[in-house]
Amino acid sequence: MKSIRDVIADIWANEVDNTLNQLEDFGFLGDVNHVVDSVQSWDGLDITYVEALASSTLTKINTKLSQLDFNEKRTLRYTIGNIMSRLFVLLMAKSQVSQAKLGGGLAKTLKTTCKLHNWNYDELVKEFQHEVAQFLNSQILSPPESKEITHSSTYYYKWTGDRKGDLVDLAVRLKDNGIIKSQNEFQKLFTNTSKGNLSVRTSKEHRDLVLVLFDELKTAGLIAWFGHRAKHFTPLKARFVDFEGNQLIQVEVRRLMFAIRKNSTKHAELKRIVHSWTNGFKDSR
Repeated sequence: MKSIRDVIADIWANEVDNTLNQLEDFGFLGDVNHVVDSVQSWDGLDITYVEALASSTLTKINTKLSQLDFNEKRTLRYTIGNIMSRLFVLLMAKSQVSQAKLGGGLAKTLKTTCKLHNWNYDELVKEFQHEVAQFLNSQILSPPESKEITHSSTYYYKWTGDRKGDLVDLAVRLKDNGIIKSQNEFQKLFTNTSKGNLSVRTSKEHRDLVLVLFDELKTAGLIAWFGHRAKHFTPLKARFVDFEGNQLIQVEVRRLMFAIRKNSTKHAELKRIVHSWTNGFKDSR
């Protein structure tokens, strides 16, 4: 059986102790551990068992979260949402009923619980990982017959800067500094004809710099992003790999950006490097 430590390691291999300490410090460790044990005790058939577990867990956790300040609440929602997403996947793996039947029951239970407590169901679902949130929403919007969790491969960017040549200049700078392997790969990321298997080979040592680059491009209004429910880091996470072909971003981007911003000195230096490349770039407005 998986322990809570094992579940966390599946999500954040290098952050297990920090995550456990965070949950314990704010009084959530027992609640989350109970869900881990309960999921693994499930017989795979009794959907009412899972629905009761979901409702009681949501009530306990949201009641505790309501007593925290905004920043504490946001951080813990992120942590707990990712753990619950992983447990949802484990539930699906154990289930001897269809994904649609189990997912439909869970989605309706969560929505009903939110309604009883005057909580926002849509905001709750946003805390789950993308594929899980997409699946739960599909069960609310459609009859639970044949929906399955799917992964989109149609994410891409569009350069919205005033001069198209600026994108070429940026690609050249990234290639010359050893951050990307191919200027052509990087530029293809900014077309809607990108195939599902397009990869942008990138130096893993410069992962944080690449994240800050795209964060600053978004802030400056120089990029737009496309794909089902895409956010501004979604194409980056979907397409970027290291020089060995491994996925560059293997954990949630929001967690990485939180760590980068927390180190204000490092964040400022990375922004300085980005601005030295993009100085003079203007959006097309």
